[in-house]
Amino acid sequence: MKNLLKRIEAIRLTRLFPLVERYYLVRDSDGDIWLFREYLHNGTYPKYTLTGKNHKGQGYIGAHLYAKFLCICEADPVVNVFIEDIVTAKRRASIGSWMMNTMIAFLRTADSFTPIGRIYGDIVRDSPDEPGARIRFFQRFGFSLEQTPQGRHNISAHLSELHQVGLSEIEEINIEYALMDWSKKTLPNNKTKASRQKP
Repeated sequence: MKNLLKRIEAIRLTRLFPLVERYYLVRDSDGDIWLFREYLHNGTYPKYTLTGKNHKGQGYIGAHLYAKFLCICEADPVVNVFIEDIVTAKRRASIGSWMMNTMIAFLRTADSFTPIGRIYGDIVRDSPDEPGARIRFFQRFGFSLEQTPQGRHNISAHLSELHQVGLSEIEEINIEYALMDWSKKTLPNNKTKASRQKP
């Protein structure tokens, strides 16, 4: 019976996987363009991943958000979400807030496939020059602060308690329109090159 329940649980979760493979173009508050990929994968455990890159100077700077899905027990249909990490190499450009908004939107969609329970994570120690910044970041989205018996601090919320925050300084660019615009600019040049090569 336990094996059967485990299989049902796996099928229910993996129904989401073919639906998620999205790309986003995002212009941050400084005008820099980021390319983000959002997807699910199932390695050791089902995991949500949102990663982005921004070309800067001689290389790239990145941002990522990782969250894993955990079942409380085999007989319980509710899935908890543990935020493993959220990092951006560029600070004060609202990219972290955009990533959290995107994950919350995904979880609301996922909730129609499988009930989403508690969303939680560990609080990493703040830098000395910005005490409390991480806690304030998560509280903006509706997370509350919890103290574990071991004395560590966690953030925690149920999906119904979370909300997206307004980001007027961030712009999502429609990738299809961006590609059409790019092709219009490059296509005449390509035709010219092709016509020059004809004997």
